[in-house]
Amino acid sequence: MLLRRYFVAGVLTLLPIGITLYVGYRLFVFLDGLLAPVVVDVTGYHIVGAGLVATLVIVTLTGAVVSNFLGRHLVGWVDLAFQRTPVLKTIYDASKSLVTTVFDRRAGGFQTVVLVPYPAGNEAQTLGFLVSELAIADPPRASVFVPMSPPTGGFIVMVDPARLVRTRLSPEEAMRMLLLGAGASRGRG
Repeated sequence: MLLRRYFVAGVLTLLPIGITLYVGYRLFVFLDGLLAPVVVDVTGYHIVGAGLVATLVIVTLTGAVVSNFLGRHLVGWVDLAFQRTPVLKTIYDASKSLVTTVFDRRAGGFQTVVLVPYPAGNEAQTLGFLVSELAIADPPRASVFVPMSPPTGGFIVMVDPARLVRTRLSPEEAMRMLLLGAGASRGRG
């Protein structure tokens, strides 16, 4: 029995470490691979991590450029070019909306964690993120993003706002619950 307890304690300790190291490694390999061929062309050598550093530098410089007056106009021109291109417009609009909703705190998306009835007509509930409240129907509807567990995707449901239960969970706590299960919330509900 003692051996079993030690084994479980070892798994509970090593599993998060292993998952974190694996995801970190995969992210490093992906980002390093983005510009590694350019670094090899310029230097003649494959320098491990140089592609990652180059990618981070380019992203940071892009952020610096688009944060000033001229850069915002440049982004406006790129927006306009995509808006006028039929197929690219749809892809660009969807990806821009997703990035804005997830990362821009001012956009308000994914900041309110709610319980939404799921499946419809059932008393069971699932975690979701309130995206917006829309007056597209009578009664108005709330747009809720319901992530899958583990969070590899999700779907949007339109719900009567009166049927939503707002939680005291932060978005980070909700994502932790989705990754680790309901016990990860530490009883804040």
